Amino acid sequence: MTPFNNPQLTVQSWYVAALSRDVRAGQVISTDFSNRKLAVYRGRDGETHVLDARCPHLGADLSKGDVIGINLRCPFHHWTFAADGQCIAIPALSSIPSFAQTFSYPTQEKYGAVWFFNGPEPLFPIPFFAHWKENHLLPVHLTKQTINCHPHVITCNGLDVQHYKTVHRLEFVEDPCAEQLDRFRIQLRLGIRLRANTLFEKWLKSIAGETVSATFTTWGGNLATIEGKAGPVPLLVLFSHRPFAGGRSASRTFLFVPRQSGWKRHFGVRLLLAAALKLIMGAILLKDRALLDSLDFRMNLTRADAALAAFIRQVNLMPVFDSTGPSLAQEHQRQAAAAGKEVI
Repeated sequence: MTPFNNPQLTVQSWYVAALSRDVRAGQVISTDFSNRKLAVYRGRDGETHVLDARCPHLGADLSKGDVIGINLRCPFHHWTFAADGQCIAIPALSSIPSFAQTFSYPTQEKYGAVWFFNGPEPLFPIPFFAHWKENHLLPVHLTKQTINCHPHVITCNGLDVQHYKTVHRLEFVEDPCAEQLDRFRIQLRLGIRLRANTLFEKWLKSIAGETVSATFTTWGGNLATIEGKAGPVPLLVLFSHRPFAGGRSASRTFLFVPRQSGWKRHFGVRLLLAAALKLIMGAILLKDRALLDSLDFRMNLTRADAALAAFIRQVNLMPVFDSTGPSLAQEHQRQAAAAGKEVI
Protein backbone atom coordinates (compact mmCIF):
# COMPACT_ATOMS: atom_id res chain seq x y z
CA MET A 1 0.00 0.00 0.00
CA THR A 2 1.51 3.32 -1.11
CA PRO A 3 0.28 6.83 -0.24
CA PHE A 4 0.01 8.41 -3.69
CA ASN A 5 -3.68 9.07 -4.48
CA ASN A 6 -4.59 6.87 -1.51
CA PRO A 7 -7.32 8.23 0.82
CA GLN A 8 -6.28 5.72 3.52
CA LEU A 9 -2.75 7.09 3.92
CA THR A 10 -1.94 10.73 4.65
CA VAL A 11 1.61 11.96 4.14
CA GLN A 12 3.40 14.18 6.62
CA SER A 13 3.02 17.68 5.21
CA TRP A 14 1.64 21.14 5.93
CA TYR A 15 -2.12 21.68 5.50
CA VAL A 16 -4.36 24.74 5.85
CA ALA A 17 -6.81 24.34 8.73
CA ALA A 18 -8.57 27.71 8.40
CA LEU A 19 -8.00 31.35 7.64
CA SER A 20 -6.67 33.28 10.62
CA ARG A 21 -9.62 35.68 10.59
CA ASP A 22 -12.02 32.76 11.05
CA VAL A 23 -10.58 31.80 14.46
CA ARG A 24 -11.03 34.59 17.00
CA ALA A 25 -9.44 34.62 20.45
CA GLY A 26 -11.36 32.30 22.77
CA GLN A 27 -13.03 30.52 19.83
CA VAL A 28 -12.84 26.90 18.64
CA ILE A 29 -13.92 25.70 15.19
CA SER A 30 -14.05 22.32 13.49
CA THR A 31 -12.39 21.16 10.29
CA ASP A 32 -12.20 17.80 8.51
CA PHE A 33 -8.91 16.17 7.59
CA SER A 34 -8.88 12.84 5.75
CA ASN A 35 -10.72 10.43 8.09
CA ARG A 36 -10.29 12.74 11.08
CA LYS A 37 -12.03 15.69 12.68
CA LEU A 38 -9.84 18.45 14.08
CA ALA A 39 -10.45 21.16 16.66
CA VAL A 40 -8.82 24.49 15.75
CA TYR A 41 -8.80 27.02 18.56
CA ARG A 42 -7.18 30.30 19.55
CA GLY A 43 -6.30 30.74 23.21
CA ARG A 44 -6.90 33.95 25.09
CA ASP A 45 -3.20 34.71 24.54
CA GLY A 46 -3.81 34.83 20.76
CA GLU A 47 -1.96 31.60 19.94
CA THR A 48 -3.63 29.06 17.66
CA HIS A 49 -3.61 25.30 18.21
CA VAL A 50 -4.88 22.26 16.30
CA LEU A 51 -5.88 19.10 18.21
CA ASP A 52 -7.51 15.83 17.23
CA ALA A 53 -11.13 16.60 18.01
CA ARG A 54 -12.12 13.23 19.51
CA CYS A 55 -11.90 13.25 23.28
CA PRO A 56 -9.97 10.14 24.42
CA HIS A 57 -12.60 9.52 27.11
CA LEU A 58 -15.77 8.67 25.15
CA GLY A 59 -15.08 10.33 21.81
CA ALA A 60 -16.95 13.61 22.26
CA ASP A 61 -16.21 16.36 19.73
CA LEU A 62 -13.76 18.80 21.30
CA SER A 63 -14.60 21.42 18.66
CA LYS A 64 -17.97 21.75 20.44
CA GLY A 65 -16.15 22.58 23.66
CA ASP A 66 -14.96 25.80 25.28
CA VAL A 67 -11.67 27.66 25.31
CA ILE A 68 -10.58 28.11 28.92
CA GLY A 69 -7.65 30.52 28.93
CA ILE A 70 -5.10 28.77 26.70
CA ASN A 71 -6.70 25.32 27.09
CA LEU A 72 -9.63 23.48 25.50
CA ARG A 73 -12.41 21.89 27.59
CA CYS A 74 -14.49 18.95 26.37
CA PRO A 75 -18.24 19.73 26.22
CA PHE A 76 -19.24 16.30 27.58
CA HIS A 77 -17.50 15.70 30.92
CA HIS A 78 -15.36 18.86 31.06
CA TRP A 79 -12.00 17.15 30.68
CA THR A 80 -9.58 20.00 29.99
CA PHE A 81 -6.71 19.67 27.50
CA ALA A 82 -3.60 21.81 27.25
CA ALA A 83 -2.23 23.01 23.91
CA ASP A 84 0.10 19.98 23.80
CA GLY A 85 -2.93 17.65 23.90
CA GLN A 86 -2.36 16.45 27.46
CA CYS A 87 -5.39 16.34 29.76
CA ILE A 88 -4.71 18.55 32.79
CA ALA A 89 -8.02 18.46 34.69
CA ILE A 90 -10.94 16.05 35.17
CA PRO A 91 -13.75 17.16 37.53
CA ALA A 92 -14.76 13.61 38.52
CA LEU A 93 -11.24 12.27 39.16
CA SER A 94 -8.35 13.19 41.42
CA SER A 95 -5.74 11.74 39.05
CA ILE A 96 -5.34 11.80 35.27
CA PRO A 97 -5.44 8.42 33.42
CA SER A 98 -2.47 7.70 31.16
CA PHE A 99 -4.71 7.53 28.08
CA ALA A 100 -6.07 11.04 28.69
CA GLN A 101 -4.36 12.83 25.83
CA THR A 102 -5.14 13.77 22.27
CA PHE A 103 -2.74 14.54 19.44
CA SER A 104 -1.54 18.13 19.10
CA TYR A 105 -0.38 19.07 15.61
CA PRO A 106 2.55 21.45 15.07
CA THR A 107 0.85 24.72 14.15
CA GLN A 108 1.96 27.96 12.51
CA GLU A 109 0.23 31.07 11.20
CA LYS A 110 1.47 32.37 7.87
CA TYR A 111 -0.06 34.20 4.90
CA GLY A 112 -3.20 34.92 6.93
CA ALA A 113 -3.93 31.23 7.50
CA VAL A 114 -3.60 28.63 10.27
CA TRP A 115 -1.36 25.78 9.11
CA PHE A 116 -0.81 22.41 10.81
CA PHE A 117 1.74 19.70 10.11
CA ASN A 118 0.49 16.11 9.94
CA GLY A 119 3.21 14.50 12.03
CA PRO A 120 5.18 14.81 15.28
CA GLU A 121 7.36 17.65 13.93
CA PRO A 122 7.72 19.56 10.64
CA LEU A 123 10.01 17.99 8.05
CA PHE A 124 10.09 21.02 5.75
CA PRO A 125 8.91 24.65 5.90
CA ILE A 126 5.62 26.11 4.74
CA PRO A 127 6.22 27.11 1.09
CA PHE A 128 7.96 30.40 0.45
CA PHE A 129 9.15 32.40 -2.56
CA ALA A 130 12.87 32.38 -3.26
CA HIS A 131 13.14 35.99 -4.44
CA TRP A 132 10.67 37.68 -2.10
CA LYS A 133 10.57 38.30 1.64
CA GLU A 134 7.32 37.41 3.35
CA ASN A 135 6.83 40.86 4.89
CA HIS A 136 7.07 42.42 1.41
CA LEU A 137 4.05 40.48 0.16
CA LEU A 138 0.33 40.83 0.75
CA PRO A 139 -1.71 37.60 0.39
CA VAL A 140 -5.05 37.56 -1.41
CA HIS A 141 -7.22 34.55 -0.52
CA LEU A 142 -9.38 33.10 -3.27
CA THR A 143 -12.61 31.35 -2.32
CA LYS A 144 -12.11 27.83 -0.94
CA GLN A 145 -13.16 25.07 -3.33
CA THR A 146 -14.02 21.42 -2.86
CA ILE A 147 -12.56 19.40 -5.74
CA ASN A 148 -13.58 15.82 -6.45
CA CYS A 149 -9.98 14.71 -6.74
CA HIS A 150 -7.15 13.68 -4.40
CA PRO A 151 -4.62 16.41 -3.41
CA HIS A 152 -1.73 14.42 -4.93
CA VAL A 153 -3.37 14.32 -8.35
CA ILE A 154 -4.27 18.02 -8.23
CA THR A 155 -0.73 18.97 -7.23
CA CYS A 156 1.06 16.95 -9.90
CA ASN A 157 -1.22 18.46 -12.54
CA GLY A 158 1.17 21.41 -12.56
CA LEU A 159 4.04 19.09 -13.57
CA ASP A 160 2.07 17.71 -16.53
CA VAL A 161 3.87 19.41 -19.42
CA GLN A 162 1.69 17.78 -22.08
CA HIS A 163 -1.54 19.21 -20.65
CA TYR A 164 -0.06 22.72 -20.84
CA LYS A 165 0.26 22.19 -24.58
CA THR A 166 -3.09 20.48 -25.22
CA VAL A 167 -5.50 22.05 -22.72
CA HIS A 168 -3.97 25.51 -22.42
CA ARG A 169 -2.35 25.64 -25.88
CA LEU A 170 0.88 27.02 -24.42
CA GLU A 171 3.98 27.29 -26.58
CA PHE A 172 7.29 26.91 -24.78
CA VAL A 173 10.58 28.58 -25.62
CA GLU A 174 12.10 25.16 -24.88
CA ASP A 175 10.68 21.99 -23.38
CA PRO A 176 10.39 22.32 -19.58
CA CYS A 177 12.56 19.98 -17.53
CA ALA A 178 11.79 18.85 -13.99
CA GLU A 179 14.46 19.06 -11.29
CA GLN A 180 14.36 17.35 -7.88
CA LEU A 181 15.43 20.10 -5.46
CA ASP A 182 15.31 17.90 -2.36
CA ARG A 183 13.30 14.98 -0.98
CA PHE A 184 10.15 17.15 -0.70
CA ARG A 185 10.35 19.47 -3.74
CA ILE A 186 10.27 19.10 -7.51
CA GLN A 187 10.57 22.17 -9.74
CA LEU A 188 9.59 22.78 -13.35
CA ARG A 189 11.07 25.79 -15.13
CA LEU A 190 8.70 27.31 -17.69
CA GLY A 191 9.54 29.68 -20.50
CA ILE A 192 6.26 30.50 -22.27
CA ARG A 193 6.07 32.24 -25.65
CA LEU A 194 2.97 34.44 -25.73
CA ARG A 195 0.57 34.60 -28.65
CA ALA A 196 -2.04 37.18 -29.55
CA ASN A 197 -4.93 35.20 -31.03
CA THR A 198 -7.59 36.21 -28.49
CA LEU A 199 -8.40 39.41 -26.65
CA PHE A 200 -7.04 37.94 -23.42
CA GLU A 201 -3.81 36.84 -25.10
CA LYS A 202 -3.39 40.28 -26.67
CA TRP A 203 -3.94 41.96 -23.30
CA LEU A 204 -1.48 39.62 -21.58
CA LYS A 205 1.14 40.16 -24.28
CA SER A 206 0.71 43.92 -24.04
CA ILE A 207 1.77 43.88 -20.38
CA ALA A 208 4.21 40.96 -20.36
CA GLY A 209 6.03 41.18 -23.66
CA GLU A 210 6.99 38.24 -25.85
CA THR A 211 7.64 35.66 -23.14
CA VAL A 212 6.80 34.81 -19.53
CA SER A 213 9.27 32.95 -17.31
CA ALA A 214 8.16 31.16 -14.16
CA THR A 215 8.87 28.17 -11.96
CA PHE A 216 6.28 25.67 -10.75
CA THR A 217 7.41 23.93 -7.55
CA THR A 218 5.68 21.14 -5.65
CA TRP A 219 6.12 20.98 -1.87
CA GLY A 220 5.38 17.62 -0.30
CA GLY A 221 2.38 15.95 -1.89
CA ASN A 222 -0.30 18.64 -1.57
CA LEU A 223 1.28 22.07 -2.03
CA ALA A 224 2.70 23.99 -4.98
CA THR A 225 3.95 27.47 -5.83
CA ILE A 226 4.29 29.50 -8.98
CA GLU A 227 6.97 32.20 -8.98
CA GLY A 228 7.58 34.45 -11.96
CA LYS A 229 6.61 37.69 -13.69
CA ALA A 230 4.33 38.78 -16.51
CA GLY A 231 5.96 42.10 -17.33
CA PRO A 232 5.44 44.33 -14.26
CA VAL A 233 2.93 41.90 -12.72
CA PRO A 234 4.50 39.40 -10.29
CA LEU A 235 3.16 35.87 -10.65
CA LEU A 236 3.23 34.59 -7.08
CA VAL A 237 0.75 31.82 -6.31
CA LEU A 238 0.44 29.19 -3.60
CA PHE A 239 -1.87 26.18 -4.02
CA SER A 240 -2.87 24.18 -0.95
CA HIS A 241 -5.01 21.05 -0.79
CA ARG A 242 -6.33 19.28 2.33
CA PRO A 243 -7.71 15.74 1.87
CA PHE A 244 -11.29 14.84 2.71
CA ALA A 245 -12.66 11.35 3.20
CA GLY A 246 -13.25 9.61 -0.13
CA GLY A 247 -10.32 11.23 -1.93
CA ARG A 248 -11.73 14.75 -2.27
CA SER A 249 -9.84 17.96 -1.56
CA ALA A 250 -10.49 21.24 0.22
CA SER A 251 -8.41 23.55 -1.95
CA ARG A 252 -7.26 27.09 -1.27
CA THR A 253 -5.32 29.34 -3.64
CA PHE A 254 -3.27 32.25 -2.33
CA LEU A 255 -2.26 35.09 -4.67
CA PHE A 256 0.44 37.53 -3.60
CA VAL A 257 1.06 41.14 -4.53
CA PRO A 258 3.92 43.36 -3.35
CA ARG A 259 3.04 45.73 -0.53
CA GLN A 260 2.83 49.27 -1.86
CA SER A 261 3.89 52.56 -0.32
CA GLY A 262 3.70 56.22 -1.28
CA TRP A 263 1.66 57.22 -4.32
CA LYS A 264 1.22 53.61 -5.50
CA ARG A 265 -0.62 52.77 -2.29
CA HIS A 266 -2.97 55.74 -2.59
CA PHE A 267 -3.78 55.12 -6.26
CA GLY A 268 -4.72 51.48 -5.70
CA VAL A 269 -1.85 49.91 -7.63
CA ARG A 270 -2.04 46.86 -5.35
CA LEU A 271 -5.69 46.31 -6.25
CA LEU A 272 -4.90 46.59 -9.96
CA LEU A 273 -2.08 44.05 -9.65
CA ALA A 274 -4.35 41.68 -7.72
CA ALA A 275 -7.07 42.02 -10.36
CA ALA A 276 -4.59 41.34 -13.16
CA LEU A 277 -3.25 38.28 -11.37
CA LYS A 278 -6.78 36.96 -10.77
CA LEU A 279 -7.54 37.27 -14.49
CA ILE A 280 -4.37 35.43 -15.46
CA MET A 281 -4.82 32.62 -12.95
CA GLY A 282 -8.55 32.38 -13.54
CA ALA A 283 -7.99 31.72 -17.22
CA ILE A 284 -5.46 28.99 -16.41
CA LEU A 285 -7.42 27.24 -13.66
CA LEU A 286 -10.92 27.26 -15.13
CA LYS A 287 -10.33 24.44 -17.60
CA ASP A 288 -8.29 22.36 -15.15
CA ARG A 289 -11.04 22.45 -12.52
CA ALA A 290 -13.62 20.88 -14.82
CA LEU A 291 -11.21 18.12 -15.89
CA LEU A 292 -10.00 17.29 -12.36
CA ASP A 293 -13.56 17.03 -11.01
CA SER A 294 -14.32 14.23 -13.46
CA LEU A 295 -10.91 12.51 -13.43
CA ASP A 296 -10.56 8.84 -12.45
CA PHE A 297 -6.76 8.66 -12.25
CA ARG A 298 -4.86 5.79 -13.89
CA MET A 299 -1.15 5.03 -13.38
CA ASN A 300 -0.40 4.37 -17.06
CA LEU A 301 2.56 6.70 -17.51
CA THR A 302 4.68 7.17 -20.63
CA ARG A 303 8.10 8.72 -21.28
CA ALA A 304 6.38 12.07 -21.75
CA ASP A 305 5.19 11.84 -18.12
CA ALA A 306 8.67 11.78 -16.55
CA ALA A 307 7.90 14.70 -14.19
CA LEU A 308 4.73 12.96 -12.99
CA ALA A 309 6.67 9.76 -12.37
CA ALA A 310 9.25 11.67 -10.31
CA PHE A 311 6.49 13.25 -8.22
CA ILE A 312 4.77 9.92 -7.60
CA ARG A 313 8.07 8.37 -6.50
CA GLN A 314 8.66 11.27 -4.13
CA VAL A 315 5.20 11.04 -2.55
CA ASN A 316 5.50 7.28 -2.10
CA LEU A 317 8.77 7.77 -0.20
CA MET A 318 7.30 10.38 2.14
CA PRO A 319 6.49 9.30 5.70
CA VAL A 320 2.80 8.99 6.51
CA PHE A 321 1.03 9.66 9.78
CA ASP A 322 -2.35 8.87 11.28
CA SER A 323 -2.90 10.09 14.82
CA THR A 324 -5.93 7.79 15.22
CA GLY A 325 -3.82 4.65 14.85
CA PRO A 326 -0.31 3.88 13.60
CA SER A 327 -1.05 0.57 11.90
CA LEU A 328 -1.48 1.88 8.34
CA ALA A 329 1.54 4.14 8.66
CA GLN A 330 3.71 1.32 9.98
CA GLU A 331 2.53 -1.02 7.23
CA HIS A 332 3.38 1.56 4.56
CA GLN A 333 6.90 2.04 5.95
CA ARG A 334 7.40 -1.74 6.11
CA GLN A 335 6.26 -2.24 2.53
CA ALA A 336 8.33 0.68 1.26
CA ALA A 337 11.44 -0.78 2.88
CA ALA A 338 10.69 -4.28 1.56
CA ALA A 339 10.16 -2.99 -1.97
CA GLY A 340 13.42 -1.08 -1.99
CA LYS A 341 11.47 2.19 -1.93
CA GLU A 342 10.53 1.98 -5.61
CA VAL A 343 7.12 2.59 -7.11
CA ILE A 344 7.54 3.04 -10.87
